[in-house]
Amino acid sequence: MKEKAHLMLQGFQMAIAFLTVFPSKNGVWKESAARFSIFFFPVCGLFIGAAAVFVIYVLLAPFALPNYIIAFFIVAALLVMHGGLHLDGWMDVSDAAASWQNIEKKLEIMKDSRTGSAAVWTTILLLGGRFLFVLFVLQTDVLAVWFLLFLIPVLTRTAMGHLIIAAPLAKSNGLASWFRKESKKHDTWIVIFICAFLISFLFILQPEFIKAGLFITAIVIAVYWLARYLFFSMFGGINGDMAGALCEGMETVIWLSSALYISYVMV
Repeated sequence: MKEKAHLMLQGFQMAIAFLTVFPSKNGVWKESAARFSIFFFPVCGLFIGAAAVFVIYVLLAPFALPNYIIAFFIVAALLVMHGGLHLDGWMDVSDAAASWQNIEKKLEIMKDSRTGSAAVWTTILLLGGRFLFVLFVLQTDVLAVWFLLFLIPVLTRTAMGHLIIAAPLAKSNGLASWFRKESKKHDTWIVIFICAFLISFLFILQPEFIKAGLFITAIVIAVYWLARYLFFSMFGGINGDMAGALCEGMETVIWLSSALYISYVMV
């Protein structure tokens, strides 16, 4: 029992070190603890959301900034909190998918440190669209932004963890393979339970947004299974880059879904 608690602590430190820019000096990267680190992916999402809320509602609040500047800081804060790690995955996957090569060649392209044109224009669309959707949500002032700042990182990191544990692997080595070596079949349900537990607190704090939260959760589930199907179709499985791409793409889709929900349901 003591050993398992120690592995859980190591897993937590690993998750913090991997998913955030928060310091974790005691983090030790061990295969035996990698399985437990995925349990803390939703928790890391909560930390990222809390940090973003602190930046927007505490540090920037006294300045009475216009919405377009606040929207920029929201997009920037959520990127900075993970050091742009997942954005790198989005860019690698974009270049590989746009190459129209066979699976082996696509996986090689992902390893290439050079940035292709597809990575550039898809990232511009991704972040540009995200900025506009955040700005719309801010301007309507109907759906609380703090609620989304907590909800979105929790859902996206949960999706990442689930993908790493459950989806077929594109290759037998690499980051995703390393994380799941010690994983069990029921670990996916543990990650989902932790996510549900965290989200339930958001619903308790803001019960009027339960419908919006459930709508967004349904969108996340649909995007997850669509992305998983596309990854398998194009690459024969998943790797760490695809987990990052899923996180980034899903975040923009959630902001878009929030804007659509406000436009056609709440207003």
